[in-house]
Amino acid sequence: MASIVNPIKSYSQTNYSVKMPEEASTILQTPVLEHRIAIEQVKNPYWHEKHGQNNEVRIFWDRDIWDRNLREWASYGYNGIFYYVEPWQETQWPDLLIRSEEFPEAKCLTQAQSEQMIEHMKWIFKRSHELGMKNYLFTYQIVTTPAFARAHGMNKDMPESDTVDWRHNMKNAMGAQYGVRNELTRAYTEAAIAELFQIYDELDVAIRRFYRGYRVQECLQ
Repeated sequence: MASIVNPIKSYSQTNYSVKMPEEASTILQTPVLEHRIAIEQVKNPYWHEKHGQNNEVRIFWDRDIWDRNLREWASYGYNGIFYYVEPWQETQWPDLLIRSEEFPEAKCLTQAQSEQMIEHMKWIFKRSHELGMKNYLFTYQIVTTPAFARAHGMNKDMPESDTVDWRHNMKNAMGAQYGVRNELTRAYTEAAIAELFQIYDELDVAIRRFYRGYRVQECLQ
């Protein structure tokens, strides 16, 4: 049995500190779950920088903060971390975590930014493994990137159908890079997931949520 839980009712990368839940001692004494998974936000530092939220940028790159939070989760008996890219309405892991080598038109970062992000996330995943926790990445499907949508003429309203989700036409949230299913986005998704696991040796699972229904599927490395 597995469960994704957040006993402190908040994300540690929001409050910048993990706090011991009152029931933690009971949980540790009487374990009932094979997998105990905590949630950490991966806040897009370039988005926050663009929006003048410099403190969020500083916190994201601070390895001492990440190390403290991961060590505390491990000390409470958690054996997995569930990483959730934020702000999810505007950015997802394809924007941040891969180089988009097969589809260079999907790139949203400069080469220097991309390498900086990859190196940082590799360190986080490695540190989590060192502490005995697996790494789980949340991903929406079908999602490309804003740059990919512009390059292929999908940055416009499209009639809702079996292949176009209504979220594609949302304004000021989600939008062009979300919810268009065709052979091109299928090929992009396959390439992006393959590249993700090629880059991150210590990423264990990507958990996918599909728009039509709530099927959850694991892509094991």
